[in-house]
Amino acid sequence: MMIGTRLTPNRFSAARYALAVVTMLLLTGTARAETIDMAYPEEPAIDQGPGRFAFDYLRAAEMVVDDSGLSVRWISLPNPRSMHRLIQDDANFCLSGAGITPERRTLGKFSEPFITDRMIGVLALKSRRAVLNQAQSLAELVETGRGEFLTYNGFNYGDRVSGEVATLRRQGRLSDVAHNTSQMLDMLKAGRVDYALVSQSYVASYLAARPEGADFTLLSYPDMRRDFHMAFLCSKSVSDEVISKLDEAIRRQAAAIQARFPDQAK
Repeated sequence: MMIGTRLTPNRFSAARYALAVVTMLLLTGTARAETIDMAYPEEPAIDQGPGRFAFDYLRAAEMVVDDSGLSVRWISLPNPRSMHRLIQDDANFCLSGAGITPERRTLGKFSEPFITDRMIGVLALKSRRAVLNQAQSLAELVETGRGEFLTYNGFNYGDRVSGEVATLRRQGRLSDVAHNTSQMLDMLKAGRVDYALVSQSYVASYLAARPEGADFTLLSYPDMRRDFHMAFLCSKSVSDEVISKLDEAIRRQAAAIQARFPDQAK
């Protein structure tokens, strides 16, 4: 040990610079080590975990996440719980896919869209297939005045379908259910309603993964297109750097998503 060594101005500046570099590296390492909770809906057919998702938008989301370089923990949550965490501005929290709406833009930070939910579908028991085939449009099905309908509470049906939803509500032929497809199927099987209005791609994947899927029929009419752009939605406290990494990965994966999901590519 050298006793009495003096720090000259040059040595003092060098020491301060070295300390700043070490501090910066430590902070950067901490930021990179932060893990994002990436939420997806808690439903029986969807809860398969990363690498085994049955739903198109989640497979596309995972392609982006894997390319982003982010540390992510996939977690299943009921949709109301996910929205609660988002509104509470939980740190390092994102939804793995949310339709872009002006209202949701006020709740958090959206990435760029990575997939499009193009069509709304009509879900019913298989025994009602003939009735559905007779109609040429959702408007015609609604105009017959027969049948009770079911919708997801708070679901965005797009401009065209929302008009029919409003008509059904005025007629007292519409019920709402929490955003839970299993509950929706139970109500159809129990005869409490005749038809349900759903995301066609989402419910098609759901039925394919469920043993009772063959008991139902799902179709769409030309007037049920909505082109709902989906993106990652993160709490406001999530850093802009995380959003940028997701955006960059979305651009890199755009061609692969287009090839794999041609009917839903953004």
